[in-house]
Amino acid sequence: MVHALFLGLALLAAPQDDTAWYQLYDRGVTAIEQGRPQEARPLLEAALAKQPTEGLRLRTSGIYFVDYMPNLYLAIAAQMTGDLETARKYIAEAEATGVAASSEVGAPLLSAFRILMRAPIPETAPAVRSTPPARSFRLFPPQAPKLSDTEYQRLRHQVAMRCGVPEEMPTSKAPWYFHYELALALARQGDPQRAVEALITSTDHKPQPQRQARMYGMWFTDYIPFFWIAREHAQLGNWECVVDALDASKRAGEVTERDQEFVEFRALVEESRRHLKD
Repeated sequence: MVHALFLGLALLAAPQDDTAWYQLYDRGVTAIEQGRPQEARPLLEAALAKQPTEGLRLRTSGIYFVDYMPNLYLAIAAQMTGDLETARKYIAEAEATGVAASSEVGAPLLSAFRILMRAPIPETAPAVRSTPPARSFRLFPPQAPKLSDTEYQRLRHQVAMRCGVPEEMPTSKAPWYFHYELALALARQGDPQRAVEALITSTDHKPQPQRQARMYGMWFTDYIPFFWIAREHAQLGNWECVVDALDASKRAGEVTERDQEFVEFRALVEESRRHLKD
């Protein structure tokens, strides 16, 4: 009787590992987004143990799906803690599965991570160059996005609906204004990492800025992508990229003294100078 009682108490005290893989995955990704890689790694490892197969749009619960790429996020977590050997191991796994490279969320993060692992950013920022290399705002250390994958997909769906873009259309074929509108929505939601990536994609489709640019139907927008790239890079602390984007904006004549963005443009110029002064 006493033995049975102690056994029952022991069972009650034992941790119940009934957390679903997608809950562990979401908590791990969130921990990375909040700058807690040490906390993220065991959560992502536990998710990978429960769900070893990565995949695009895996069903989580109800009507919710997620691009499941734990190896990529484990590589990011390892890199954030300085464990580069483990980071290389996980990034090799991520590349082998091919899921991250095929994911709208994962592809730009994977690309930026490869750049970071090839050429780490120095700890101290270099002095401002008088003539920054063209388009260097594309090369920057990746940071974890702020929105969860579920929140991002919901926002993307809303923008696609507003822009008249079919949900099944591949991202590479979506028009410039979809990427631009998505970037502005991401900026408003406080996700500068994804905002910069979407803005850069919009410039691939439409390199020339334009005030009152026609998007679709009777909708128009002030298309000033380089100003926004500078603005979102400032949120990320990528000050050399800010300088380069501001230079591109100035060459394109995006912002003049008559425009409402002029005050913020000048403030970005001054702030970038303070951060990158000799």
